[in-house]
Amino acid sequence: MRDAQQPPDVREIGPYRVLRELGSGGMGQVHLCRTAGGVLVAVKVLHPEQARDADARRRFAREARAARRVGGVWTAPVLDADPDAERPWLAIAYVPAPSLAELLRATGPLPAASVRRLGAGIAEALEAVHVAGLVHRDLKPGNILVTAHGPKVIDFGISRAPGQTLTLDGLTGTPGYMSPEQIERPDRVGPPSDVFALGAVLATLARGRHPWTGPDDPPQDIWPVLRRTVEARPELDGVPAELLPAVTRCLDPDPAARPTPRQLLALLRPDPQAPWLPPAGLALVAEHVERALRPADTVADAAADAPAVRPHPLIARHAEVLDLIGRRAVAELLPPATAAPALEQLLPLAEELYGTDHPDAFDLRLAHARATGESGEDARAAVLLAELVEHAARVLGPDAPAVLEQRLELVHRTARTGNLPVAVGTAARLAERVRATTAPTDPLHYRTHLRLGELLAEGQQFDSAAAAYQLAADGLAGQHGEQHPDVLEARYWQAHWTYAENPAGGAAVALFDRLAVEAEAALGPAAMETLSAREGHAYATAGAGHTDRALALYRRLVQDCTALRGPEDELTLTARNGLARHLGEAGDARAAAYAFEELARDCATALGPHHPRTRAARNGWANWNARAARNGWANWNARAAATAPDPVATTAADRAFSRESGPAGEALSARMRAALALAEHGDPGTAVTLLADIAAEAARTLDPHHFLVYKCRLDAAVLTARTGDRSAALRLIDLLRAETAARFGDHSRLLTIDLTRRQIEESATAPDPVVPDPVAPAPAPADQAPSRGVGRRWFPGRRKTPRPDPPRPGTLGT
Repeated sequence: MRDAQQPPDVREIGPYRVLRELGSGGMGQVHLCRTAGGVLVAVKVLHPEQARDADARRRFAREARAARRVGGVWTAPVLDADPDAERPWLAIAYVPAPSLAELLRATGPLPAASVRRLGAGIAEALEAVHVAGLVHRDLKPGNILVTAHGPKVIDFGISRAPGQTLTLDGLTGTPGYMSPEQIERPDRVGPPSDVFALGAVLATLARGRHPWTGPDDPPQDIWPVLRRTVEARPELDGVPAELLPAVTRCLDPDPAARPTPRQLLALLRPDPQAPWLPPAGLALVAEHVERALRPADTVADAAADAPAVRPHPLIARHAEVLDLIGRRAVAELLPPATAAPALEQLLPLAEELYGTDHPDAFDLRLAHARATGESGEDARAAVLLAELVEHAARVLGPDAPAVLEQRLELVHRTARTGNLPVAVGTAARLAERVRATTAPTDPLHYRTHLRLGELLAEGQQFDSAAAAYQLAADGLAGQHGEQHPDVLEARYWQAHWTYAENPAGGAAVALFDRLAVEAEAALGPAAMETLSAREGHAYATAGAGHTDRALALYRRLVQDCTALRGPEDELTLTARNGLARHLGEAGDARAAAYAFEELARDCATALGPHHPRTRAARNGWANWNARAARNGWANWNARAAATAPDPVATTAADRAFSRESGPAGEALSARMRAALALAEHGDPGTAVTLLADIAAEAARTLDPHHFLVYKCRLDAAVLTARTGDRSAALRLIDLLRAETAARFGDHSRLLTIDLTRRQIEESATAPDPVVPDPVAPAPAPADQAPSRGVGRRWFPGRRKTPRPDPPRPGTLGT
């Protein structure tokens, strides 16, 4: 922002007295103001012509609500707002600091150590922005303030500081810091666009000018800059070698290949002992702080008897705020049982620093209540949340975004206490509030109705659960289309519970059929979501009474699962179970028995002899053997007698597995499943190490080519890719394939290995879902709701939260 001393156009904005204008842009102005008590604040206000535009007012109101959610030490906190005023305004804490643009003009290119530390701070700011559901869209040196303790990101798409901010035909941003997709597809901009802009900022800091300006370009000629950006031809001469990996990753033309803000921190590796800024930069920061502390009568339009202005308390006690935020971050990394008391100890300090009514104090109380619940004290967590909701609603309003988030957490904790009717009622009232106060495309709208659907399904209210999931899907689809991952998940459960309410009605058949088409178009034929929808289509078709059609669907599904994912993949085993069951229900008991016999053997090999799927297949085998015998097939009597009377009898597959593996193999299988569970709970790196140890031990004690060794090595490659090291994952896959081909020749394992390799390769080029990490969701943009890693929970048996299954046709024998 420019530091203008000319008299402002207005004298007061809301309760704040205007001292001077700080900056002006296409949408509005930013003024330095002070409260009645003398606290300095920065107030952004729409231009009069923008204030008369209904669309501009709606955008301002939406951004103001979202900006309140942005927290962290690297952003200026929102203090107050009135989006309904004649000229809507937003007040944030005034930060007496120069912008990065001003700093560059004063110091020239910065040392690499300073660039790394500044880049790390900006990355943390972007992470806070993305978690709040925003995409900045105009990250540049002029929108980054530099304090003595680090950078602060400002202007979340509401008011633009002076400079070449381009607004043309839906294109908004600053040439030189706009991503290729922001130029070519402005409606598809997501968090990776901000990471691209940060890469341009880092290059600018290191070389003194942004990487898209040629040596002979006129300074105001934007079109060569836009062309070079789209053609991915950055000028990176002058960027130190130690910064090039981070800069080039950020400037990758493929959004999916760019790092997340969290991954960028690892690439930058800031040295906390290195100087934050060169001496000239620190002197400039000190000058701004000194100017902010001067008496108010030095401002031209201030009254002669005005009291001395003082910075906002959060600025005056910045070191203590930093300490509090750091201690909170450390506490939240602890196990819940330890984190809860650690966070509780910080509550008095937060209330002293922020005040009891500050949003950051409320946010800490929410974190404490959540940790309390996760430690097993759900009843106490519910009490803490009820008190928090009551307090925050008085201060922020009953429908403030932060209050609605607190209410949603209260719903969750109430349900965890076992009081399902109260939880359902609370969730239903919350859903009404959310529908009345937020747009259907708001991520909170989706999450609220998703949780309501889960609770209604748990209470066996299947029809209402399907309606809740439909509301969640319809809202999100209105902005992102039917092929968004979260829309696909909600559509799955809408169809699932529609079938549960009326299996014979046939309504679920059309829902699953449409879902399968959308999932295949979005994710491909081998994706778990696609195959889940096809399996649902098959069983819903059977429930509607179309047996022959259902058998045809199941046969095709088994063929495709086997070809695409391998004969021993869990999806293939699930599809084979459905086919076997429906063969029996169609009257072919002998074919069902044969199918269950083969399934039991393969489940024992792939999952272990005591796995629930193995036992279910064994029971199906015994059941349909007995039916075949009763129907007069004498050659089945002996087998039926051998299997039916003893429910714990060991099948041939179990005995084969025991001969091959023995107790040692079963113990190693249990360790493998524990390692995979660790990965599902957010620690794939440790899981890779454990799987490698298990594979080595199994190779020594069993056989180097035992199925357990193969499975551990394959899963280790997949999890290595999940940690971000795709090249290492591909090396592991290639080595496993070579050894498997040399030992077995053209074996079915090669199909699974090849499919896994393709999936790892595609993950390097296809856009990531919105939480790249299925356990810790990645930050989400304003125009894209956060992805919840739905695919791994779709298929029956892979859900994160147990839900009651509806009765399916032909459940006898399974």
